[in-house]
Amino acid sequence: MAPVTRSGGPAPLVGIKLNPPIVKRALENANETLPNIVSGSGRRLQKLQDVISQQPTAYNTQTAYRLLAGLFNDTLTAARTLDSDNGLIQGYLQCGDWIHDYVQPYMDVVCHHYPRVRTVEAWLRQWNSQGGLINGTSPETILVRNTIRNVNPLMTPVQHGNELVTVYNLMTIYQDRCRIVHKNVSHMTEQRFYTFLKETEQKVLNGYYRFNNNQERLYVVRAVQSDKNRYYQWDANGNLEYFRSDGTPTGIYVNP
Repeated sequence: MAPVTRSGGPAPLVGIKLNPPIVKRALENANETLPNIVSGSGRRLQKLQDVISQQPTAYNTQTAYRLLAGLFNDTLTAARTLDSDNGLIQGYLQCGDWIHDYVQPYMDVVCHHYPRVRTVEAWLRQWNSQGGLINGTSPETILVRNTIRNVNPLMTPVQHGNELVTVYNLMTIYQDRCRIVHKNVSHMTEQRFYTFLKETEQKVLNGYYRFNNNQERLYVVRAVQSDKNRYYQWDANGNLEYFRSDGTPTGIYVNP
């Protein structure tokens, strides 16, 4: 039990300061950073600042430790969320819609010859099951090679060979991006995913996220907008419904 004064209040813990220089510096850094990632942390940091500025009584010490522990726990939770969001951002950055646009002429031909193959990921799995790019005699490689010749008739044979490698590599990047995004999305609710897409688009547009150049910024915006249109559609009553990646409606609605 903590010692008390004659007045009945908790006695000061002599010699133990609550606001040494290291705590002051930590609070200064926290005030600059935490409000951006932990909701309501500004108010909680101010309360902590008020507590440690007072006498180091047992009550004030307990309050300070409780506030610190709460902020630390919420910061770790936010850090995990940021890590997940960062994976999505990197996925979008790896694959702006320009990659999809680039390979779409080839996918149109593929889908015509293989009606059951509707996506880049499905096609790449089938292509790789036959040896991928290395197997130049597989029906899959021959189909893409012939399509390249038809789409780019002015290219030289060497350029056609380079284009084949480019198409395969871009499809692989696209598949990796989808894997990253889908892995993260699988841990999100439909509402959380929509909120992430909306907030990410806003943050990219207002400069919150920084990129090496405007082209990368445009890639992310277009990819985010593409997923918004792909997964969320308005119904006749003005409600926003979540759709699966294959276009199947779910009957699950989100708050826009």
